[in-house]
Amino acid sequence: MSDQYDRLRHEDDDEETPDRVFLVTIGTDMQSVQGRAEAVAMAKEISREQDRRVQVERDDGRVLMHFTGGSLDSFVWETRAGK
Repeated sequence: MSDQYDRLRHEDDDEETPDRVFLVTIGTDMQSVQGRAEAVAMAKEISREQDRRVQVERDDGRVLMHFTGGSLDSFVWETRAGK
């Protein structure tokens, strides 16, 4: 059982490499950003400076974050393999 868990965990870790694309959405404007850290930094800055809610979504739809006032206010990580 633990071998299966370790394999699945490592597969998920591979999905978080800097090569992942994240979509940063502000209102109707959408921008593709390479890497999670860069997308999060952009969303924090925009949400703080423009006082707007900013959405960050991983290109496969399994991770969804919302930022308000420079802080993370919601986080959804879809763990079902079929997503």
